[in-house]
Amino acid sequence: MKYQSKLYLSFLAIAITSVTLGLSIIYFEGKKLLFNEISEKVLSVAASAGAVVDGDLLKEIKTANDMDSSAYREIQEKITLVRESNQREDTHIRFIYIIRPVVGEPGYFKTVVDSKVGAEPVSKTGNIHTSDTLMELQNHLDEYFRPKELIYDEDGTWLIAYSPIVDSSGEYSATLGAVVSAKVVFGEYSALFYYGMISFVVTILIALLAAHILSKKMSQSLGTLCKAVKQIGKGDLEQEVHLPVKDEFMSLGFAINRMCKGLREMERLKMSFSRYVSRHVLEKILKSDKPLHLEGERKKITVLFSDIRQFTLLAESLPPEEVVSLLNEYFEFMLDPIFENNGTLDKFIGDGIMVEFGSPLEDEDQEKHAVKAAIDMQNSLKKLLSKWEEEGKPKISIGIGIHTGEAVVGNIGTMRRMEFTAIGDTVNIAARIEQETKRLKDPILVSESTWKKVKDDYDYEEYGEVELEGRISKIKIYAISQKV
Repeated sequence: MKYQSKLYLSFLAIAITSVTLGLSIIYFEGKKLLFNEISEKVLSVAASAGAVVDGDLLKEIKTANDMDSSAYREIQEKITLVRESNQREDTHIRFIYIIRPVVGEPGYFKTVVDSKVGAEPVSKTGNIHTSDTLMELQNHLDEYFRPKELIYDEDGTWLIAYSPIVDSSGEYSATLGAVVSAKVVFGEYSALFYYGMISFVVTILIALLAAHILSKKMSQSLGTLCKAVKQIGKGDLEQEVHLPVKDEFMSLGFAINRMCKGLREMERLKMSFSRYVSRHVLEKILKSDKPLHLEGERKKITVLFSDIRQFTLLAESLPPEEVVSLLNEYFEFMLDPIFENNGTLDKFIGDGIMVEFGSPLEDEDQEKHAVKAAIDMQNSLKKLLSKWEEEGKPKISIGIGIHTGEAVVGNIGTMRRMEFTAIGDTVNIAARIEQETKRLKDPILVSESTWKKVKDDYDYEEYGEVELEGRISKIKIYAISQKV
């Protein structure tokens, strides 16, 4: 199931539950209040009727024979008048009657006086009655009493209230009962339920519309974010998330945009750094858990310098554009051997190349990698010269000098211009050894510190101690030819 459908159904379920609960509370509380209101009306009728009855006169009525007495007629006329005068559209009084408990028979009452309904009273004096309501009334003879439940019979549903009647001395004489039709109550209940159902339907329709709009907006925002993240996962870092909302999704969109910008910068940095180191070294740097120090540190490295022989004369004989084209193609052929042997390109110096091994990552076999790179560079040059020969381009040769020692490696420069390079005597010695290749006519020369690590792997020729230009102390150098 789609997230939008889940969200829509969740909103709808919450709305239905909330509305149902709210309307149920309103309905039942309203029903309770309505019942209490009607019951109060019945009790008011009973109280007002009981107040007009003479309790002393009522004691004269004891049997059915007293129904023709003046006392009976007087009391009957009074309660009948109360019944008729209290008839309303919302209050239909069915009966008003007076009853008295049967002595020695709890819960049993006999009729004393009954109001007229038509020409005759419903119940005659002396008739015995009992019911659950009358059983309950037995405990409330001296107070106003209103049963909490409705009374049901074959003629309908009724509300009853009782009022005590006392004589002039304040003693209990009888109980007056008022019976009112509950039709109005059910009518009010029905109206309350009807309006409740209308409110329920209208609220649910509004909830349906609101749930649809909200779920659609949220799912659209979420869909836009998911689409952008998927594209980023595929490598498309040019994604820009723009949401027409001002909420947490917009904040998340801004965060994704900032992340994309950071990833683009990282990718540019990665691409830039990949021009200096091999892809293998770059991946190791990116995966390394240890921090990479680029601010400048002293460490052992192996430095390689290469240079094209007689390049100045070559440059004088060719147009500048062709010289640049030849150099670019030459450098392209030289970079693969360097990177394949874990070398880091420091810089191009005119037609020369400066390379470090063992930086920025530590390399226990840096000397071997440097010499292997030098040999591979010479072999790569042969391929290039074969290609140039077919194209009618000039022949060139290169000299390579290698030295191993300590140097300060890292970012050197200012905030306005900075480069990753190596500084120290080790670099100067490597550069001077490269210059000796011109004099000794050997393409690859290494210092003693480098030679000690590779002497068992390559054929070599020892030149002994050589005085390098610009240095007082001499240094032993060796010519490397090929693998043993």
